[in-house]
Amino acid sequence: MGRRLLSIIVPHYNSPHTLRKLLDSIPEIDDIEVIVIDDKSNMFVDELHEIINDSKYSHVVFLQNVTKNKGPGACRNIGLSYAKGEWILFADADDYFLEGFYGKVTKYFSSNYDVVFFMPTSVYLKNGKRATRHLPYEKLIKKYLKGAKYSEVRLRYRFRSPCSKLMRKEFLDKNDIRFDNIIVCEDDMFSVKIGYHMEKFTATSEIIYCITEHETSLSNKKGDEYFQSYLSAILMVDRFLRSKLGWKEYRQVTTPAMKIVYRAFYNRISIKELITVLGTVFRYRIPLI
Repeated sequence: MGRRLLSIIVPHYNSPHTLRKLLDSIPEIDDIEVIVIDDKSNMFVDELHEIINDSKYSHVVFLQNVTKNKGPGACRNIGLSYAKGEWILFADADDYFLEGFYGKVTKYFSSNYDVVFFMPTSVYLKNGKRATRHLPYEKLIKKYLKGAKYSEVRLRYRFRSPCSKLMRKEFLDKNDIRFDNIIVCEDDMFSVKIGYHMEKFTATSEIIYCITEHETSLSNKKGDEYFQSYLSAILMVDRFLRSKLGWKEYRQVTTPAMKIVYRAFYNRISIKELITVLGTVFRYRIPLI
């Protein structure tokens, strides 16, 4: 198949029930390439095979993560290496696009932007009621559109999600922007590098994407393994921002020490591990608040 206008890349793990809703939210047209990369699912395999073999989804490319790395970052990198679209959208298998989203993104296909930021929304998966996961991103875009102080640097470096962003594939390839192979926060450095390298970009209050909030999402996972992945990502991003930005801008966008400590408590790490975390925070001279 030749080049497409848009590639939509979807990492999937043990959630075929929500994957169907996501795929159904994407129109089946020749200009859109849909790529689903399964991350070595070990549950609901039969249901996943039903989707793969369903003629309704014959236009979808299904790939397997056969690398030694596990996680959404590895899957998205596989998708990027396969994608033939001029533009890229990412989606998580438990989220979905809003009706009419394609008409909202097509107006940018002839633009010279590297990135277009869209305002997301969110709902609780259990009951469909409005949730709060989108609010930090909504706030970033609203302040940018109002021209608030430091709003551009915050949009560049605090929009730590690959979703609800339309990105030019050539821009990602030219700057070698790919995801880290860690289990959570794999998109932090990816997003920060986008913010650093993008030259022409815009933001809009139009909504194209809905995030779902539920107990089993990766953002709600607890445990030492998840915290260590989070801490690794935060420290990498902090070093990058400190080396690229002035002190005032850096203070606006880095993750403060208090938030890191809160995350440590949330993940219920031991007192000994917490002391190690505090030592790391002080050694890196991360601002307290």
